[in-house]
Parts: sequence; C-alpha cells; structure tokens
Amino acid sequence: MTPERKGRLFRRLIPTLKNHLFLVALGTLLMILVDAASVIQPWLVKTGIDRYVRNGNVPGLTRISIVLAAVLIGGFLLQIVFTITVQYLGQCLLYDLRMDLFRKLMRLPTSYFDKTPLGKTLTHITNDVEAIREFISDGIVTVAGDILKIIFIAAAMVMLSPRLALAAFITLPFFTVATSLFRKSIRTGFRGVRKANSDINTVLTETIGGAREIQIFQTKSERADVFEVCNNNYLSAYLKVIQAYALYFPVLEIVSNSGMILVLFTAHMFMGTALEAGVIFAFFAYINMFFFPLRQMAEKFNLFQSAMAASERVFYMLDQPEDISDPENAIVLPETGKMEIRFQNVTFGYDPDQPVLKNITFSIDAGEKIAFVGVTGSGKTTVIKLINRLYDIQEGQIL
Repeated sequence: MTPERKGRLFRRLIPTLKNHLFLVALGTLLMILVDAASVIQPWLVKTGIDRYVRNGNVPGLTRISIVLAAVLIGGFLLQIVFTITVQYLGQCLLYDLRMDLFRKLMRLPTSYFDKTPLGKTLTHITNDVEAIREFISDGIVTVAGDILKIIFIAAAMVMLSPRLALAAFITLPFFTVATSLFRKSIRTGFRGVRKANSDINTVLTETIGGAREIQIFQTKSERADVFEVCNNNYLSAYLKVIQAYALYFPVLEIVSNSGMILVLFTAHMFMGTALEAGVIFAFFAYINMFFFPLRQMAEKFNLFQSAMAASERVFYMLDQPEDISDPENAIVLPETGKMEIRFQNVTFGYDPDQPVLKNITFSIDAGEKIAFVGVTGSGKTTVIKLINRLYDIQEGQIL
C-alpha cells in the first residue's frame, strides 16, 4: 500500500470520531495530565535528594514526600479515568462502524454476495472493525501520549543538564536504525499473518456451510488437509513476527543502557564533583522513561499497518454500489389486487458478457399457475430471482 493510499485512508478514518468530540477532548486533557504527573516524579525525587537529604532537612523532606505521594495518587487516578475514556471511545467507534456495515449489508445487491465469499464479509464486520477500534483507542491516543511524554522528558533533561542530555541523546541514531529494521520485518510478517487468517476464515466458513456435502462425498480428509495447510501458514507467519520482537527488545535494552553509561562517563569526565546525586538519579529515571514510549511507538506500528489494511477492506465494502435502484419514472405497484407478470425481450447474465437468459418473452396472467422446467443451468432459478428483482436486467422489460 502506497503512502498516499495510507494517507487517504487515515484521513477518512478521522471523521468517524466527529460524533464523539467530547470523549476525544476529555481523553486529550487526561493524556496531558497523566504525562505531566509521570514526568514530574523524578524531578521531585531529585529535589528531595539534593535539597533536603544532603542537608538533613527533615521537615523539607516530609513536605516533598507528601507532594510526591499526592502526584503518584493523582497520576494513578487520572490513568484509570484516561484508560476508561479512551476504551469507551474505541467501543463507541466499534459500535458505529458495525452498524454502518450492517446497514450497508442490508442494501447490497445479491450480485455482491455471489462474488464475495461469506468468510471475507464476516471478517470485515468483525476482525477488521476490531482492528480499527484497537488502532483508535490503543494506537492513535497512545502514540499521541507517547510523543507528548517524550517532549516533556527531553525538556526536563535539558533543563537539568544540557551536557548530560546531549550524551543521552547520542544513542538515538542507533535506536532509529534498529526501529527501522524492526518495522520492515514486522510489516512483512503481519502481512502474512493477515492473509493466513483470512484463508483460515474462508476455509472454516466453506467447511461449516458444506458440512453435509463433505460427509456425503467423504471428503473430510481432503478438507482437513486444506485447513492444516492454512493453519501451518498462519503459524509460520506469526513465528517470523515473534522472532522480530525477540531480537528488537534486547537491542533496545542495550541502547537504553548505553545511554546511562554515556551519562556516567560524561558526568565523570566533564563535571566531576559539581554534579549532584539527585541529578544523576533523575537522568537515569528519565532515560528509562524516554526509551519506553519510543519502544511503545514502534510496537504500535503494527496496529497502524493492521488498521490501514482493515480500513481499506471496510471502506471497500461501504463504497460498494447499491445496484438495485428505481428509475425516476418507476411504476408503484398496488398493494392489493390481481396483477400479471410479463417478460418482454429480457436478456440477463450474472456476467454481462455471458447471458443466462437471451431475449426471453412470456406472460403470467393473474391467478395463473405455471411451472418452469429445464436442465440444470437453463435459468429457472434466475427467472424467479428476476421476478423478485434481486438483479436488474441488461435488456428488455419486466412488467
């Protein structure tokens, strides 16, 4: 999928939040407060160590401890409300999308169901919508919060010591390279996972729907072999994703710990005894906090990929034409009374290039009983479908 295509899909997803602007605004405010409460905690500890512990100032240490406890409790409560808010927002979005898809499903022509396997349609309404919900509630909101937290942490580190902050940031290029390689790996892996999952759903739907025929013709072993192939494909694809994660996180630990080593080296070589112990503690805490949201953002890349693929399929279904539409001069049939049915030079094919009925003309008088007789594939069922207007004809008239 091209970046332009992803951009169009993403812009189309955003308006789905317009009915829940209050939840979006509340979630944004709570996110800012939660991040601020998290970032201020190491600063308070640093203040307590350097200003009160070193000087033996017990009253001051008591006051800063009370403030720290209040921040911890406040951040804890805010995090609870924030989590409930964004998850409720995601569920509201899930509800809206599923209702939109179901209403669309009721308006789609029969030709859509002839061309689209049932398993794929079910996947659109269940798995794909859930992927979009997860991206909104666990992806966009979390990534926005992570970016804000990174800004807060970087600002705090620079305010504490620009030189130590520069030493800690030296490891960022290594993190960027590792993350880029990780993203490419999981993009390929999850593409295989999604395809294998779709194949499993299709095989299951066909097998359950045709269970009677499978038993009659004794093809159970063949169907089991087909499912085993799909299941093995899913397992192989997911193992590739697991391998990528297994390599990525240890690399991040090395990068994070390297930042701490550089901070210690810089403090020893250039700052000596002028550096306070509380500053070192705060820097170590901020380095751990700094790389954690970066790691989370890399993990959320999978949500973004899944959501873009899912939204493409969901919007494809929502954009399907509703072929059966009445012309401006359509005749309204009376609700009661006797009516006749007339086919005049009717030509129709499920594929317009391969007509099933060619120039058919007949009439059925009111109250008349007739039977359609013919070999399989001659168009008997098709005539009944056309009478009920499950399809529109290509040529002729049905009166």
